[in-house]
Amino acid sequence: MKLLKHCYENKGLFSCLRSFNIQFANDDKYEVDVFFLINSRIPVFIECKSGEFRPFIEKYGKMRRRLEIAKENFLLLVLGVSDEQVQGLTKMYDITFVNETGFIKHINGLLGG
Repeated sequence: MKLLKHCYENKGLFSCLRSFNIQFANDDKYEVDVFFLINSRIPVFIECKSGEFRPFIEKYGKMRRRLEIAKENFLLLVLGVSDEQVQGLTKMYDITFVNETGFIKHINGLLGG
């Protein structure tokens, strides 16, 4: 909802899908929480997690590579983690971690704002 509000307030063009499935030719199937296409050129994948998220890290890294989405546009939004944890996890893994306080700031960075 924060990203949706941000797009409306900044009058950006966007498309959004929520709660859908992707199935690859080899039958790998993934559920996606939120996917935005901003200004017809910037894909933003958002997976939301509260509680334990570590078992999913490799799964989403693999998905990011298969979809060929840039690391900074493939977000694992984890509630309740510190900014220091977000930075450390992002350096360590092949996806970008954000928390609820840094989410919009990260999006602004993607949009050049």
